[in-house]
Amino acid sequence: MTTEMTPGVIWTGVVDWSVRMFHSYAVPDGVTYNSYLIKDEHLTLVDTVKNHFEAEFIHKLQQIADIKKIEYLISLHAEPDHAGCVASIYNLNPNVTIVCSVPAKEILILYNPGLAKAKFMTVTNDSVLKIGKNELKFRMTQMQHWPESMGCYMGDILFSSDFFGQHLASTERYVDDFVFSGSQCGWRTTWRTL
Repeated sequence: MTTEMTPGVIWTGVVDWSVRMFHSYAVPDGVTYNSYLIKDEHLTLVDTVKNHFEAEFIHKLQQIADIKKIEYLISLHAEPDHAGCVASIYNLNPNVTIVCSVPAKEILILYNPGLAKAKFMTVTNDSVLKIGKNELKFRMTQMQHWPESMGCYMGDILFSSDFFGQHLASTERYVDDFVFSGSQCGWRTTWRTL
């Protein structure tokens, strides 16, 4: 299931109900891998999901867009829970431009040597990418988690990567829709940011 978070921004992520360990931390409530498709003049995908969920992820995208028409694939973070299907999207659409930080490019190619032939656009702090009526502004968040991490704004929407989140599997998309018990902690879902 996809969710339109705001007009033109569709959540295309995957919920991992079964995972119980993440980076050696107990995650008793599972994990949500966030990905967003922005429908604008230049179709843009922000992040992907863990490659174990490739078939489900690709199926979701195909239900709402032609993958071959995705022009930009933004990789906010090269870790596999965000970028596990970057190579899958590239293999289906070799014309896609992968947008990431300079260190993320190196890591993405290290994880997926086939991406060495891909078209990359590296961005730095305050770089802007116009995708039609909207523009994306990038903010580097080195060492927030990994040295290549970044976030991105589209107007007043923040695509937050690993900021403001919880390790939590749920069909809810906003934190204020949850009733929390004492077990939820960590980084994953969104807080009225995307």
